[in-house]
Amino acid sequence: MSEEHSTQGNNDEGGDDAPMSTRDKLFFLGVMTVIALGAGFVVMSVFEDMRLQMHAHNNFVPVQARVLESEVKTRNSHGSGNNRVIHYPYIYYRFEVDGKGYRSRRYSYTYGLEGSKSRAQEIVAAHPPGAAVTAYYNPENPKKALLDISKPDPTWFYAFMALFGAIYLFIAGTVIRAVFPRQKTL
Repeated sequence: MSEEHSTQGNNDEGGDDAPMSTRDKLFFLGVMTVIALGAGFVVMSVFEDMRLQMHAHNNFVPVQARVLESEVKTRNSHGSGNNRVIHYPYIYYRFEVDGKGYRSRRYSYTYGLEGSKSRAQEIVAAHPPGAAVTAYYNPENPKKALLDISKPDPTWFYAFMALFGAIYLFIAGTVIRAVFPRQKTL
């Protein structure tokens, strides 16, 4: 029994006694940095779309437009290890500003954040080919036009940022504590 007791303390499976190599430490820090940079890129991209949508909401000018084409299209999203199909409304329309014709395909700056098939079908049904609709254009650059200038609701965005931030900080703290353990003082 005493032999059994003495071998339990020498078990290296726990990893607490063996220090991590510098290579392992750099690998973990590199992974955490890549995750932070990737998340930062996504957050900045979404934030920019929301900023553009808010600018359109406050500044774009209404104009009569005619729908030329309208259909639900799909694209594959290859994020986080799964293939997800995103459905979006493809609405091609034309309008005139000061006698000059313009064409656009943009529905809104923030639509791609949802990607649901039923919502895309609703939007396409409301914008059939040949329909007269109201579009909104940027008075500084009429080439930039939208069909939807609704004010973005950032609530879900802030909730996602808070949740992701909390999870990231927990994981980062755990990894940092594992990579750089505190020195025991005597």
